[in-house]
Order: sequence, then C-alpha cells, then structure tokens
Amino acid sequence: QLEGGFRFTEDTPDPELMKELDNISAKWQKELLDLPIVKESADWNKEKFRKFLLEIGVSIIEQFPNWLDNMLSMTQKSSLEYKFLRSNRIQERHHWKWWLDMARAYDLSHEDFAKYKSSKTSTEFSKFLTDLSKTGSLPEAMVAINYVVETGAAKITQVIAKKATLDGEARKWIDEHAEGDEAHSKDAREFIKKLVGNREAAQEAARLTDMAYGKYYACLKEAYA
Repeated sequence: QLEGGFRFTEDTPDPELMKELDNISAKWQKELLDLPIVKESADWNKEKFRKFLLEIGVSIIEQFPNWLDNMLSMTQKSSLEYKFLRSNRIQERHHWKWWLDMARAYDLSHEDFAKYKSSKTSTEFSKFLTDLSKTGSLPEAMVAINYVVETGAAKITQVIAKKATLDGEARKWIDEHAEGDEAHSKDAREFIKKLVGNREAAQEAARLTDMAYGKYYACLKEAYA
C-alpha cells in the first residue's frame, strides 16, 4: 500500500503500558512543537533549512527503509507485522525520493547528500536506531522507530503542512507525513500492545520511549540551528 492513512490494525482499548507510553510521548511532543523548525515553518531561514534537509535526510530519511528491512527479519512472512513493515518499507523508499524533491527546491542535489557528513548528534541517533533494528527485539525497535519517530513526524508535519509555503512536488513529503505517519504510529501502538508481554518488557518500552524522544529532539534541534 502506498496510500497515506491506510491501517493494518484496528484500535483496541489501551492497557496501562500504552497509557504510560502516550504520557511520555505527549510530554515530548510539546517540546517538538516548540522547536524553531516548526515555529518558523512559514518562513524558514534558507541556509538553516538546507542544513536541516541534509542532516535529517542522511541520518533518518535515507536510513528508514534499512531499519524496516532489519526489522522484517524478526517477523514471520505470514504475520500482520511482516505485512505492515513491508508496506512501510515500500512507502519509505518513496519518501526518500520525495525528500530529495523537497531539497531540490533549496538547490540541493542527490550528490550533496551523498557527500554530506552528518553531525555527531544526528549520527549517534541514527546509530541508536540502526542498532535497535538489528539487535533489539521487535517491540523495542517498533517503540523507537515506528512509535516515536513516526508519531513525532506526524505531529510536526501536521503543523508545518498548514504553514509551509512549498508547493507541488516539493511539499509532497510534508503532506504525506501529515496524513500517513499518523496511521503508522497508530498501527505501531497496536503491535506494541500485542508484543510487549510482561512488566519488565513494559518498563523497557517506557525507558526506550523517553530515550528515543530525547535523542530525536536533540537531533531535530541541532539540525536547524
């Protein structure tokens, strides 16, 4: 599926675990929405936004399909988790192309991304997610990658989409994430409810949620500065 908003799961009542994760998420979302990249989205500083496109593009957007690829190896091909991750991987490959389309509006080429070296903060966040997708459990990876990153992206782009002055192909990434990532994050919530089986795992999920949001926030803040 490539359509934004498609769901693989249906919403179910939230256990205490999910309420705890959502409380942590809500705290960090307030911080994310107060970032300059969001507050200045009606009139971004061109040079700072060019840097943002490069930093986030290299460390997150380009890497996302690889993280999903790693996570697919943890699933059975007949499972709903496999179908969700496979569909998400297809989408994220398109999203990288759309990110490059947005970058072209700011005179950035694919070659600029290929030769760009991301900052220590962005590199460490990217490595954190790469390591989780390779050596973490499936629910741990879903917490950080699908729940934190995609929920955060949905909340940010829902605000930016109303203010950004980009048009045509240059704003396709923004519009798609304002709609599609909300569906991804909701599916991730349902898989986390299903996969996190005991109190110890629930405590680790809460710890990872807070840690991932903290690293995500630092990455976004530094990228547009």
